[in-house]
Amino acid sequence: MREWVRRTARCGGVVAALLWAAASRPRRKLGRGERKLFVAGLLGAGAGAGRCLAGRGRPAPTSCRGHARRGKPVSAGTAEATARGEFFARALYKHGFNFFTGVPCSLIGSVIAALVPAGWIAETREDAALGLAAGAALAGRVPVVLMQNSGLGVSINALGSLHAIYRLPVLLVVTWRGEGRGDAPEHLVMGRAMAAILDAIEVPWRRLGADTLEADVAWARAVCDAESRPVALVVPAGLFA
Repeated sequence: MREWVRRTARCGGVVAALLWAAASRPRRKLGRGERKLFVAGLLGAGAGAGRCLAGRGRPAPTSCRGHARRGKPVSAGTAEATARGEFFARALYKHGFNFFTGVPCSLIGSVIAALVPAGWIAETREDAALGLAAGAALAGRVPVVLMQNSGLGVSINALGSLHAIYRLPVLLVVTWRGEGRGDAPEHLVMGRAMAAILDAIEVPWRRLGADTLEADVAWARAVCDAESRPVALVVPAGLFA
């Protein structure tokens, strides 16, 4: 039964994730507070349930995989960025993060490719990914949700009405599209506003650096453990892709 629920979580969204959480707990009647958490999970991040598409668990295409598929040469800069992405994924494993979901972004393609063997679950909406993360946290996992910063706007209600008030830890890995003026026009507004948004919803965050990747992951895990709350690591362009 438990294995069926885990497979269903790859296809379903919030409801399946919370069923997985319930199936992973000891076989006993849930207390009133625990039942409230499950109901909050259904209400707080309910978008995206009921999708069970063919090929759901396959790795999402990424820009670096696309270059390899088409036979295009990989530059030294791209190879270095890919190596940093793989190192970052290993740092997540090392520091005990063990549930990975989110919406793909080309700036973290190398990270997602490295997370596929750990059971990366690709989602179509960031709030649905947060619903999966809520179920995983209730089951004792330490979840990571990866997203583009445009998806941070989609995530605010789930973060505020579910993860924050019920003290569910989750690491947000958010790409900083629109930082500066060198990105596509649709990213510029969120690029300017993202830092202020994270501060306003009281999510502690750090900007990842090439030389501080493991220290940043260790900091994020320490915040999750000490404060049981969402925390964010922001990915600048060029770091992993």
